[in-house]
Amino acid sequence: MRHAGSAFLGILFGFAMLFTPFYGICSNQPKPYPDVTRMSPGQCIKQLQNVPPPIVIDVRLQEQFKESLQKIPGAVHEDPGNVKSWAHKYKKDSHIILY
Repeated sequence: MRHAGSAFLGILFGFAMLFTPFYGICSNQPKPYPDVTRMSPGQCIKQLQNVPPPIVIDVRLQEQFKESLQKIPGAVHEDPGNVKSWAHKYKKDSHIILY
């Protein structure tokens, strides 16, 4: 049986992918932060089904976060411009997804 939240997340990530530039795939621009591990929306949905699930942190700017109707349930919002103020709240061995 498929969880209702999974369908929502699938739709959410589908919309996100529509507006995500494809660095290095459709352009000659290098991918920003090449050492950062990336995952597809499908991989993220699978990770969210793990026990325990990963910590999901929404790092959009405050204005974008407030105005958006598309939020991952259970995600916490943190200020992307002030990582030092919140990074210590999460264990170093935690599985964390930033979006």
